[in-house]
Amino acid sequence: MTQEWTEELLAEKLAENKDLSIASESFPSVPRPQEPEGVKVVIHRKQPERAFQDQVIALAQTLGFKVHAERHARTKTSWRTPVQGDPGWLDLFLAHPLTENIIVLELKVKSYRLPPHQKAWHDTLRACGLTVFVKRPQDWDWIVETLTKLAGRELK
Repeated sequence: MTQEWTEELLAEKLAENKDLSIASESFPSVPRPQEPEGVKVVIHRKQPERAFQDQVIALAQTLGFKVHAERHARTKTSWRTPVQGDPGWLDLFLAHPLTENIIVLELKVKSYRLPPHQKAWHDTLRACGLTVFVKRPQDWDWIVETLTKLAGRELK
């Protein structure tokens, strides 16, 4: 069953989510992404990829997706992501419980290139039939449209 959503309703739902930053300034080296009216995408200067990921997670959760994401943790000497198994897992694993859709996203702010360990996961997950994409802040319209459709909703 498809529920129709207007851009206004999506913008209203996103505005209710406190995880979305609303401001008028964008990250200077990244062209400002397109967004539904009333929703501002802000890429923070100190952690642009993390801020972008936070906004995609907020959108996904607003649309009803279950989200898995791993964060690096600071140790005394460096940053680490405690993982058992093969390294290179992609940024976001999104599963919608009602539509039974799964999408895996790797988010980048500078390039679409994946290092070899991430490329191995990307290729393996695609070979298993999963939908996998590498996206940047400039792809915000695509992200909103795709996640909305995978959630069984439509923008009018």
